[in-house]
Amino acid sequence: MVDRICRIVTQQLVQKNIIEFEDYDIYMYGLQMFIASIFKGIGIFAIFYGLGWLKEAIVFIMAFGILRINAGGYHSSTYFRCFILTIITMIISIVLAIFIIPYTFMILPILVISILLVLQYAPVDTPNKPLSNEEYLVYRKRSIIVVLLESLIILIIFIIKKDFLIYCNIAAMAILNEALTLTPFVTKSVYRGRQFLEKEVKTNEKERFITK
Repeated sequence: MVDRICRIVTQQLVQKNIIEFEDYDIYMYGLQMFIASIFKGIGIFAIFYGLGWLKEAIVFIMAFGILRINAGGYHSSTYFRCFILTIITMIISIVLAIFIIPYTFMILPILVISILLVLQYAPVDTPNKPLSNEEYLVYRKRSIIVVLLESLIILIIFIIKKDFLIYCNIAAMAILNEALTLTPFVTKSVYRGRQFLEKEVKTNEKERFITK
């Protein structure tokens, strides 16, 4: 449904000469991300409000999202799959942060592993958002700065404010989740298998548009 809406809107923009046909893919992708993010955000907040974990969800999204913007990482092939994986990942992370990690003192190893993964693999681009050499260097620097700052803030709060222990654990788990999406095991196995199919889909969409 999201793809259909975005395609209709983008085609109208081209037909009315608001955007150039050469920019069709760019606007199509941007509109897809915008609409999908709105639906995804509403769904996530509704679910975690119902579970009584709204604050925990906000902490997770903030820690995950700030690093995600700079480091990139795995994207699901469909919006629904992305939504389901996000919900499952968040629930597992919050459950671990609340009921297990506080009793195992794992926050420091989690942050260290996350930092090492970011240092090794960030940033990761996607077929829809390839990075130039210059962009790669910029986003790599940003990714490293962000993961170090987030980790430092978490450790400081962890030390001086014990009441926020669970939120520190959730933030650490969020960073680890993002760092894991950068690894070759996740990204290569997904993107290499999808590149040809995505190229074919885009080509077919353009051909259908031209014939109208």
